[in-house]
Amino acid sequence: MGNRDNFSGLPRNYAKGKEKRLIERWNGELGECLRRMAPIAWPGVDPLVFLGFTGFAKQSENTTEAVDAQSFHEIGLFQVEAGLRNFPAPNPDPNGKYSAWAYLSVPTKDSDGDRRKRLHALTVQMLGKLPSMKPNEWKKLVPDQAAVGLANLRRHLGNIEGKLPDDVKPKSLGSTWAVLLGFTAFSRGSGQLWKCLQPYVDKLALVPEEQRWQAWERMVAYDIENKVKGIGIVPYKRGAAYAIIRSRQKHDSGRNVAEKLGLSTSWFLTPDPRIDQILTDRAYTK
Repeated sequence: MGNRDNFSGLPRNYAKGKEKRLIERWNGELGECLRRMAPIAWPGVDPLVFLGFTGFAKQSENTTEAVDAQSFHEIGLFQVEAGLRNFPAPNPDPNGKYSAWAYLSVPTKDSDGDRRKRLHALTVQMLGKLPSMKPNEWKKLVPDQAAVGLANLRRHLGNIEGKLPDDVKPKSLGSTWAVLLGFTAFSRGSGQLWKCLQPYVDKLALVPEEQRWQAWERMVAYDIENKVKGIGIVPYKRGAAYAIIRSRQKHDSGRNVAEKLGLSTSWFLTPDPRIDQILTDRAYTK
């Protein structure tokens, strides 16, 4: 993402750049997994949005193999955190730092918290077995990647829900608000996402859940246009615009595939080109 600008980073342009890769995936093993598993982990959500999520990654990709400075493994199509780089990928310790793959895959103990038990059970329910914990075996196991990846997005949604006031927490896993919060907590971390949301939560609480994500986009765009002091106008990775656009790129990639294949786009947001340009311009201003 470091080489993107306000043209290639514009969600509709990003989506077009991922189109061929994603259609091939939808017609292959990943598509079959998502059609089967997404209704279990994310009932009511169009599985294509999760296909769009994978547009930035490759099946056998591990960030520590590509970037010397990367301190922890992020693996596969969903770039699931899999432990510090000095451990195998995945690190077998479910309590290890950045060890989400093991957290979701290793059998639980009586002493484990309810949240881990629920997410582990969800992962196994989707896959029908325990995900592989053998080092690097994940590279050839698309079903394991899909099950762990979908559960990991649920984990990230839970991370941000723990910071949100009750009146802006998602009430439905099937909403665009819930899914895009999960995406953004993954990409920016729940702490940074909360910083980006906090100035807007009182107003967002007044907006119906299905309209809330785009209401946030409009609020941030207004602040940018009117130079309102705060995180809304902060450029690049520390700002709200970047957090929004990174998730919209994934969302729009899934929507674009639906359009190209003649499938329904009723679940997806309808982009506002003017708002998208304002946010993308700020997101890629360094």
